[in-house]
This record gives sequence, C-alpha cells and structure tokens, in this order.
Amino acid sequence: MASAAARPTILLVPGAWHTPAHLAPLVAALKQRDWLAEAYLLPCDGPNAANWQSGDDVKGIHGRLEQLIEAEGKEVVLVGHSYAGAPTSQSVKGFEKHERQAQGKSGGIVRYVIISAQIDLPSFIRAEGILLHPLPGVAQHCYNDLPESEQEKWFAECVPHSALAPMNTAKNTCWDTNVPKTYIVALKDMMLPTAAQEAMLARVKDETWTVERLDSGHSPFLSQIEKCVEILTR
Repeated sequence: MASAAARPTILLVPGAWHTPAHLAPLVAALKQRDWLAEAYLLPCDGPNAANWQSGDDVKGIHGRLEQLIEAEGKEVVLVGHSYAGAPTSQSVKGFEKHERQAQGKSGGIVRYVIISAQIDLPSFIRAEGILLHPLPGVAQHCYNDLPESEQEKWFAECVPHSALAPMNTAKNTCWDTNVPKTYIVALKDMMLPTAAQEAMLARVKDETWTVERLDSGHSPFLSQIEKCVEILTR
C-alpha cells in the first residue's frame, strides 16, 4: 500500500456558502485511510465575500496549487462542489501533470473531480447588497438526505456568498485538457436537479470523463462519506 506521501494530495473546494468545516468529515475519512487531503475556502465566501472581485476565486485556487505543486512538487486531485465547479475548472490549465512532466517538472494535477456542479439562484437566497445570504430553505435543499438535526447543524456553518460570483463568466476552462475528469451526479439533489447536472455534463463530456452516480442529495460529502472516499481514491 502506498504511503500518504506517495499519493496525490486531494484538494477539496466547497461551493457557495460552504466552508472547510462542511468538508471536515470527508477530509478526516480520507486521512484515516492515509491520504493527504485539505479543503480550501474560496474568497467569495465568508469574511472576504463583500470585497470579492472577478477572478479572485481562480487566483486563490492558483495560489494554493502553486504551493502544493510548484513549491512542494506534489501531485493533486482537484475537487470542486456545486458553485466551485466554475473556478476549479478554470484552475487546471498550467498545472497538468503530463504538461509539467514534459517540461521536466515534478508534480501537477492528475485528476479533476466535480460534485453536482453549477448552481442557480433559487428563491431561498436573500440578496443584501453585494452578498447572498442563505435562508433556512437551503438546509433542506442542500442536505435533504440528512436527518433534520444534521441539516440544522450544517446550515449553521454556512456563510455569506458574494452576489457577484455566480454572474462571473468562466474562462480558460479545462474541458479540452487530457486530465482525467470525474463528474459525481447526485440523484436526489434538490438544489441542482439531476436533469440539470446531466445537461451540463453533456455539453463538455468526452473520453476523458468518467461519471459516478450517487443516490444522494446535493452534499454527498456529508451523507455518503464512504462512497465519496471510494470514488476519490480510485
């Protein structure tokens, strides 16, 4: 069995309103299996959301990738959930392992995974200036396959999200790269219906993609941790 140091680092990026706290159970489960894993808070969420500017999320992800790949020479599995599918898809190019290898460099992104990616602006969001605040309905839509007490727990961890971020146009996406890609479709998703997930995937899918389908709501990293671990560590 390979040691943690010999395996890729799994870099998880949560979606709108979510923080590394929401991904902590999955990170812990991965570490229990001797995988290096961490979660990254996007600039569009939390304390910096009010000051968010176009490109900040991609710059932030690039900064973390530069540390892991350029400074530490690590291989990385990049994972984006929901809204984070947009900025993570714009953060792959320039870090692909096969491209770096051809240049005599070590490390790089070896796989890209998105979980129920892309998000609309439904009625349970309250706009306040340049921030989007989740209303209690988000708990049901994001965590519908968790007990009510767990829904309330994770909703309490949600933070404001920049109202400008969902309107930002994606540029320089990784859909045309040779990096292996995985889309995890959430079949009971009340936030982003399965049909919408499948439609988005159909626009970009080619031979570099694999598709996994989980009988889960929008946040399988909380409700189906073991299955997420299995997919991410293949």
